[in-house]
Amino acid sequence: MHYSKELDFTRKVLKNMQLDSHIITNNQIPSNIDLGLRLYLGIEPDNQSILKELMTISANNTITVLTDEFMCNYIIVPLPDTAASQLLVCGPYITEEMTRQKLLENAEKQNISPHLFTQFSRYYGNVTRISDSSVLFALLTGLGEAIWGIDNFTLKKHSRQTKESYYIINTDAFNELKEESMLTVNLIESRYEAERKMMDAVSKGQAHKIAHMLGHASEFVFEARTEDELRNAKNYMIIMNTLLRKAVQDGGVPPYFIDRLSSEFAKKIEAASDEKDIGSLSSEMIEKYNSLVKEHTLRNFSPSVQKAMAIVDCDLTADLSLKAVSEELGINESYFSSLFRKETTKTFTHFVNEKRIEHAKKLLTSTSLQIQTVAQHCGILDVNYFTKLFRKYTGTTPGRYRNRQ
Repeated sequence: MHYSKELDFTRKVLKNMQLDSHIITNNQIPSNIDLGLRLYLGIEPDNQSILKELMTISANNTITVLTDEFMCNYIIVPLPDTAASQLLVCGPYITEEMTRQKLLENAEKQNISPHLFTQFSRYYGNVTRISDSSVLFALLTGLGEAIWGIDNFTLKKHSRQTKESYYIINTDAFNELKEESMLTVNLIESRYEAERKMMDAVSKGQAHKIAHMLGHASEFVFEARTEDELRNAKNYMIIMNTLLRKAVQDGGVPPYFIDRLSSEFAKKIEAASDEKDIGSLSSEMIEKYNSLVKEHTLRNFSPSVQKAMAIVDCDLTADLSLKAVSEELGINESYFSSLFRKETTKTFTHFVNEKRIEHAKKLLTSTSLQIQTVAQHCGILDVNYFTKLFRKYTGTTPGRYRNRQ
C-alpha cells in the first residue's frame, strides 16, 4: 500500500503517546482491545457483531472517533488497498477526569454490580488521558492525507450508549471471581511498569520524558482505600514521595539533599486541604526531584569525589580546605587534589568557592542579611576577602549585586 510508511510512523507516535493500536482483519478482534474490561465484567465480545458495527460506522474516506458506553474513546481508520478489508483501531483513551461520582453513575447505568466497582474504577487508572486532542487529530489528519489526499476525507464522531454489540456470558461465574482477578493483576502490573518508567526517567534527570508521561497519564491512578478521597490522595502522594526518594538515590544524589526535599514534601502533603492541592503538588514533586538529579547527581564520580562533594554541599561553614577534606576522606592530600581535578576539570578550592558564591547570591537576593553575615553563612569570616572573592566570580560587589536584582 502506498501509505505504509505513514501508517508505521503514525503507530509509533501513538505508542509514544501511550495509546495501543491494532490492525483488524475480518473477524480477528484482539481480546485485549479494551484492555480486558468487558471480559472481566462478564461481557464477551461477539467478534462478528463488533466487526459489523465497526464497518458500519467507519465509512470510506472517514476517520471515526468512537466513544463507547464506558466513556472510552477509540479511533477507527479504514485501510484501503489491502488484501482484505482492514481497519486501524487505536485506543482506548479518555478525555476527562474520571471522578468517583462519574464512575459510580456510569457503573449504575451499565448495570455493573457494586462488588465489581473497585476493579472497574481501577481500570481507568490504566487508560491514557488526553485532555487536549489537537496533537492527536493533527497526527490523524496527516495519515488521512497520506491515504486519501488533502481534503478528500472527513473526521466524524460516533457515540454508543448501550452494550448492543455484546452479549453477556456466565454472569454467575464472574460474580464468584476472587478480588485479585486477571484484570486486577494486569492493571497492577501496568501501574507498576508505568511507575518504574517514571522513576527511571527521574533518576536520569530526563525532563522531556517525564513531561510526556505526565501529559498522557490518567489522573485516576491510585486505589481508593478509604471513603475519604483526600486521604486516599495523600496516601498515594506519600507512596510517590518514597518512590522518588529511591529514584534520585539511584541517580546519585547525596542523602542530605534527598532527606531535605523529602521532608519538605511530607509536610506539604499533610498540609494539603483539598484534592486540587494534591494534583498540583504531584507535578511539583516530580519536577523538583528531577531538578535534584540534574543539580546534584554524583553518579559519574568516584566514591572519594562523591563524598567530598557531599561534604561541601552539607555545610559550607565547615573547614573545607583541601587538607581538612582529604583528612576526612582518609586519603593523601596530593592524590585527592589530582583525582578531583581529573574527574571535575576544576580544582577543589575552585569548586568550594563556586558553591559559596552561589549560596551568597541566593542569600543576597532572598534576605536582608548584612553582607558580613552573608559571608559568615558561606563559611568566609573575613568580609573583605569575601567581597574580593565575590567580585572575582561575579564581576561586581555583593552590595551592587543585591541592589540590581
